[in-house]
Amino acid sequence: MAHFGSGHHDRWVVATLDPQLDLRDRRLSDRVKAIQADAVIHLAARTSVSESFRDPDGYFDVNFNGTLNLLRALRTANFRGRFLYVGSGDCYGAIQTAQLPVREDHPLRPRNPYAAGEYVRLYQGRSWRVAYLAIQR
Repeated sequence: MAHFGSGHHDRWVVATLDPQLDLRDRRLSDRVKAIQADAVIHLAARTSVSESFRDPDGYFDVNFNGTLNLLRALRTANFRGRFLYVGSGDCYGAIQTAQLPVREDHPLRPRNPYAAGEYVRLYQGRSWRVAYLAIQR
């Protein structure tokens, strides 16, 4: 999470959550509120494709429910800034060299549990924006 310092729009003042913090923790809202961020860059996720085959439920729980909890915490904190969710190109499936670079409107074809979860998180963020953030503006 980051915010601009007062009167210094050319610099970021960066504040991060404890890397050991589980995004599913219901106390996340208190920590998010204390930061008062103007922008959030969400990078937290479990990311191993091979491990996602062994523990698909765990991957979905951490990645989807953790993101949902973060979005709820931002809403509780009355967050009105920019939210950048960093997903994965794995959502697009197998890409041929001739198709590079991949455009955002390329069809999504996830081929593993990790990519399927990223696919769901992508739409989770889009629907959240429409349902909550757009209404606030």
